[in-house]
Order: sequence, then C-alpha cells, then structure tokens
Amino acid sequence: MSDDHEAFAARLERIKAAQNYRAGRPVMVRPDGLIVPRDPQPRLRFVFPLKGLIIAFCAAVAVKAYLIWFLGGDTYSVAVMSLLNGSPLEQVAGQILAPDGVSLWLVGKYETLAFFLTEMRG
Repeated sequence: MSDDHEAFAARLERIKAAQNYRAGRPVMVRPDGLIVPRDPQPRLRFVFPLKGLIIAFCAAVAVKAYLIWFLGGDTYSVAVMSLLNGSPLEQVAGQILAPDGVSLWLVGKYETLAFFLTEMRG
C-alpha cells in the first residue's frame, strides 16, 4: 500500500512540476483522487473603452480647431450661431462646436505651424 501511495505522490509531483514548467493551468486533486486541471479564478474587468473615448475626444478637438483655423474665426462663429438658432439637434451640435479654450490654443499652434511651413517654402 505504501508503494502505491509513494508512486501516486511521485506522479503528482511530476504533474505539478510539469505544470510549473509549462506555465499552464494549475491542477488539483479531487476527493476521489482524480487529478484535473483547475480553472483560473474569473477576474472582473472594467471593459468601458476609456482609451477610445479619450482618443475620439482629442480627435474631435483637433478637427474643431482645424475648422476654426481654416475657415477663420468670423466665418466659423457665424456657422456656430446659425446652428444655435436651429432645431434642438442643431443647438446641441452648436454647443459642442462652439470654440473653447483648448481648441483656440490649438488654433494658435496651427497658425505657428502654418507660418513656419510657408517660411520654409519661400
């Protein structure tokens, strides 16, 4: 009987060593003596796409700043005012597209970049 137990213990140690070597799933011994792979504990994950939301926000601000720079402040303001005087959906779009501090700061950077690019050409 002791030989059977020693053989079983040795087999169990070989399985555990192989499991550690392979970095696979851990094993467990059930009460009936059967060795089965143990499922890893389920982890809770927060799957809200925060990185995508931040990237989309930055892209929207960059596009808004480019529109302000390209169209000019006066033309852009007239377009936003017409949106603010429209339907409720257009009013929401007008509030979103209204110039803010970050987009105006970025317009200044666009102007600086455009100045350097025109100086480099001519």
